[in-house]
Amino acid sequence: MGVHPYYVAHISVLLASSFIGFLLLLRVWNFRSLPGAYGLILAILCAVEWSLAYVMEIVRLDMAEKIFWGKLQYFGISYVALGMFIFTINYSGHGAWLTSIRKAWLAILASVGFVAALTNDWHHQIWTDIQFTDNLAFGPLQLTHGILFYFVVAVQYILLISVTVIFFQVAFRGQSLYRIQSSIMLIGMSFPWMANLVYVMGWYPFPGIDITPSPLPSQPLHFPSVSCVTALWTCFP
Repeated sequence: MGVHPYYVAHISVLLASSFIGFLLLLRVWNFRSLPGAYGLILAILCAVEWSLAYVMEIVRLDMAEKIFWGKLQYFGISYVALGMFIFTINYSGHGAWLTSIRKAWLAILASVGFVAALTNDWHHQIWTDIQFTDNLAFGPLQLTHGILFYFVVAVQYILLISVTVIFFQVAFRGQSLYRIQSSIMLIGMSFPWMANLVYVMGWYPFPGIDITPSPLPSQPLHFPSVSCVTALWTCFP
């Protein structure tokens, strides 16, 4: 069985990312009663789940098992941006905007991706074709994406653009402390979604690998939790 060294390296960084995310999750859990905390918890949980499920996709050798773990990744993929959006709305002081009806619609919209992945065998619109990468059982799947995949991508990017706009507003209009925090968050958030764009556009040199949940992109995703637990929730902007 052939094993590319960069697959092994990628597994290592995914596991490291998951461990860091788990530690941050424990830290943020102490603040779970504060406004927006559940959104941040959801985002970190999704990032960890995405990373671990991706590891399982890479290491399993049976095609059916790989597809199973590929489908489970869509829990994290579908809800991570929603968690960040919920957190950001509360962080900016606009938590009242998140009425029960709006939360329900956002949850339904985010759930489309997860449900579509679970039912892909019926419609083939998340993945139209699934193959072993380079004909190797050890490694990520080589996927051809369908229409629903790009719908999921569009939903996530709309949420993330909204998050970015809100952080820009806080960064340039808020007090000095919040300008610094928001600037850190903006810089941190740029890494995972630039990495995701590289994957979606097929620009990454190693076939089949999605670098979005690896430490370089996923660790900055958790930067908000670092600032939150130290000072952020003592008072909002």
